[in-house]
Amino acid sequence: MRGKNECVTFPTGVTVLAPDRTATAVLRVAGLCVRFGSLQVLTGVDLTVRRGELLAVAGENGAGKSTLMRCVVGDLVPTSGLVEVGGRRVSGGRSALRHPGIGVVWQTAAQCDNLDVASNLTLGRERPWLMRSDSEMHAAAAAILADLEIPISDTTRPMASLPRGHQQLIAIARAVQGDPALLVLDEPTGSLGVNEAALVERLIARLHRAGRTILLVSHDIPQMMRLADRIAVLRHGTVVAEVDPATVHPDDVAALVAGQPMDTSARRQLLRLQDLVDRLASTDTASGLPLVVAALAAALGADRVCLHLVRDGMLHSAWSLGLPAAEAERIAVLPLGAGGGPAGVAAASGQVAVDLDGAVRGRAGWPAAPADSPARTCYAVPVVGSAEVLGVVTVFRADPGTPPRDELDLVGLYAGYLAGVLERQEADSARQEASALRRSHDLQRQFLSRLSHELRTPLTAIRGYASGLAAPDVVWDAESKGRFVARISDESARLTRLVGDLLDFSAIESGVLRLNPDWCDVLLVLQAARACLPRDAAGHVTIASERPLPSLWADHDRLEQVFVNLMDNAVRHNPAGTRVTVEVTRTADGVAVAVTDNGIGLPGEDLVSGGVGHARRATSGSGLGLSIARGIVEAHGGSLKIEQVPVGTRVAVYLAEDPRAAGWGDSTE
Repeated sequence: MRGKNECVTFPTGVTVLAPDRTATAVLRVAGLCVRFGSLQVLTGVDLTVRRGELLAVAGENGAGKSTLMRCVVGDLVPTSGLVEVGGRRVSGGRSALRHPGIGVVWQTAAQCDNLDVASNLTLGRERPWLMRSDSEMHAAAAAILADLEIPISDTTRPMASLPRGHQQLIAIARAVQGDPALLVLDEPTGSLGVNEAALVERLIARLHRAGRTILLVSHDIPQMMRLADRIAVLRHGTVVAEVDPATVHPDDVAALVAGQPMDTSARRQLLRLQDLVDRLASTDTASGLPLVVAALAAALGADRVCLHLVRDGMLHSAWSLGLPAAEAERIAVLPLGAGGGPAGVAAASGQVAVDLDGAVRGRAGWPAAPADSPARTCYAVPVVGSAEVLGVVTVFRADPGTPPRDELDLVGLYAGYLAGVLERQEADSARQEASALRRSHDLQRQFLSRLSHELRTPLTAIRGYASGLAAPDVVWDAESKGRFVARISDESARLTRLVGDLLDFSAIESGVLRLNPDWCDVLLVLQAARACLPRDAAGHVTIASERPLPSLWADHDRLEQVFVNLMDNAVRHNPAGTRVTVEVTRTADGVAVAVTDNGIGLPGEDLVSGGVGHARRATSGSGLGLSIARGIVEAHGGSLKIEQVPVGTRVAVYLAEDPRAAGWGDSTE
């Protein structure tokens, strides 16, 4: 059974029950070296696995994992060093008897396909009385499977007829017969599909909870994070680190496996974002609310988010993304309590309120999901200040059911940052302002810490799919490869958009956007912008131009960013088949570029408000793209306008041929 547990509290405030580090060592590897001719495979490997502990060994292909495992189970004689299991030295070599205290499961289940389940389960461990009675052998096999909660009821089935996952379950059940001191698992799910791997992983977790001592060799970092008490990272035949999954992120383990410091690219991005947030803290706090709500929507991938503030005993809508104007108007003012839907309940109770599958939406003016949309879950998280509830953030999810705990925690952290912004707005004295500023800084750092989840998620996905494609022991079909590559591309674009939008928005709002102007051909800028779009989107964009056109004194790359944004919005946020026309005409002092689509268009009030609805319509939930485009155009001394057309949307950009003639550029060159 597992030894005495100790209670460990980490700086994050998470309390974890960890195996007693003073427990007896079941496996001891000391100074292990293996050389094949001139090739040094293992160099001075030291490992200890204590009673009741699950130690995972991670490493790239060629790191020496398989060689280490062969030495542990006695299949290979090391050049030097020793391996002990239960205090008894493991003698190596194919002629040696297998150590009685070790149970082994290989990546590919070693089964006799021509025998049935019961025969495979008892193979090599038959008792004389079992060999004399088939019924007793099958009854004993069924009892073993039931004890391990393995869902195989018919022990007379041939092994060849079972799925690979069930075959691996049988292999594990056979390995634990005789109660070995150490169970060694060599990538037990490496050749299995997702569902089959989940079955095997659940059995490993049950064995671990029951007190089994396990050595797990795997390339699946998320699996090791879920199962292991410790992770040893093997690189070039040497143990470079041992980490506790409770205190590190999967990206940290991936960095160690790749031979990189734990200061990953995600952390370097966070340092830049921390500088951004510190600068935002000293600017006009009115820009903080839309920025945080937009960043929250982007982090969650939610298409509808809204923020209500508590004023005079009611909830008043302060900002929304993705909500059509009519629905936004219906929830502009809501009562506290059940009459205000999830937002009212959250504001009154100070607790998260979840509305599963639209159970209460539609009451008291709360908008129901559109009839043609999939079932949605709506939940509201209170924005709690130092003394009271200041408002509520409401999120609409495309997936039905209760949102995951980590998603609620993420929204709660954004809500805390919103609380800091609101309290700074309401401060009416120097003392209150200083106190609110300190709280805001604390919440900003928490905001960055949770935002690291958003940055790390695409990085982890990229590494996971790339590792899967590179795995030499799995052959992927063309469809799977294409899906993996597409996900890698999507996650890379998601990370780039999040970081780029936040940095550009901050630079524009702070008045520090730097331009590198030169003479530009506007047609070349537009053609380059169209080439940046996905291939299917670029095919819907047509460029028409008067000739001749003047060259512009402008920053080519920044103008390209503006028109990529406008073309992409026109295609991506409209129904399939929408056509986009980009028209370039000469004006008295420069050029006008109009991006017009024949899509769903903007409501009239959004035209009056300068295109705020255009941001609301964005299904990505970022809401920053149009503001960034406008800021870049205005930094060039030009203007961006939303113009009314009979069908669709028209965004016009006006640029001067040489704005320096009007005094522009003194601070941007």
